[in-house]
Amino acid sequence: MYNEAHYNGDIVRQYRVFGTLPDGTRVAILPEHVGVTIFQFDGYFIEALRLSDVEQIKFYVELFQTRQQKELTHVYLEEYPWVISEEGSRQLPSQIVAEYRVADL
Repeated sequence: MYNEAHYNGDIVRQYRVFGTLPDGTRVAILPEHVGVTIFQFDGYFIEALRLSDVEQIKFYVELFQTRQQKELTHVYLEEYPWVISEEGSRQLPSQIVAEYRVADL
């Protein structure tokens, strides 16, 4: 139910999901866009992107496209890490950790 404790030097990873529309526009994909809770979104969609579970990724992409009436060409997962220190937390540079072309799903 609770996250584990974090200590000096620990890195906490946060993830965000984005998609690309045919015109190149970048859009955020949020739990409410696919009709699930944050726990379902993190536990199923984000994990599917991290683990390359193509069937699960395809399921969520189709949910997004149906519910939002927007076609996606790509879907990707960005990591936003934070390092914990005695002075507080500090954000590290974000990076794309997984990217999928929707036509290949």
